[in-house]
Amino acid sequence: MRVLLTTGKVWNISKKLQRELDILIDDVIHSDMDLFIVLDGEEGSGKSYAARGLARYIQRKLYRNDINVDFSPDNIHFRQKEYIEASKQGKKFDILVLDEGRGSLGRSKDKKTKAAVGWVSRCRYMRQFHIICVPAYHDLNPYIGQWRMRAVIHFKKSYRKKKDGDYRIVHGEYKLYCDREGLRFHSRFVDYQYPKGWADWNNWSAKEVFSDEELTHYNAKKDYYARLEEGDEAKFSFSENQGSGEGARIIPT
Repeated sequence: MRVLLTTGKVWNISKKLQRELDILIDDVIHSDMDLFIVLDGEEGSGKSYAARGLARYIQRKLYRNDINVDFSPDNIHFRQKEYIEASKQGKKFDILVLDEGRGSLGRSKDKKTKAAVGWVSRCRYMRQFHIICVPAYHDLNPYIGQWRMRAVIHFKKSYRKKKDGDYRIVHGEYKLYCDREGLRFHSRFVDYQYPKGWADWNNWSAKEVFSDEELTHYNAKKDYYARLEEGDEAKFSFSENQGSGEGARIIPT
């Protein structure tokens, strides 16, 4: 099904996925709820790409209910600290993405993780939308996996053989799981299995929802935080240059 986003771009979504998402989003709009959706799967399966599309679809749904919120690369975070701070400093109905969240909101019992999960347990009144990208939802803190997570979209790579005999990687094949009892069970026992039934099995839209400038901004931000993880914090800083037409870039300090 084709839908028109607030940016004017046309985006594709399956009817089953749209139905389930609309139920979850409406619950936030009309009830005192927030929403945590987890996108998981192996590296390169399309989680980050899908998170942008999902966020823009949520933005569209809010707009149709006279709720105007922004969504840009500034709403995408690559570390637990920045993600939690953005939620605390944000507004009602904000859309937040924790991308490359490996180790974030996990099962560690260190003070930082406890504090972050503590905020997650209290932030429902903010009525925000949280999209978390991780390799496996089972590695999230048990409180999130069992009580805060409303749905999991599991992505995997598939391959198609071309006429020349080579195989082409196809990103974005997914299964949508909304069975909360099943998700809680597998989250509790960390068996890396998924519920037997799924709400939708399809391929994600092949249309990029970000503009070229937004993608430049996003990729520079992602590269910056990847360098921080490698210990290069003293060598780089992040410059956003919003409104300059240049996008974002990494500059030496």
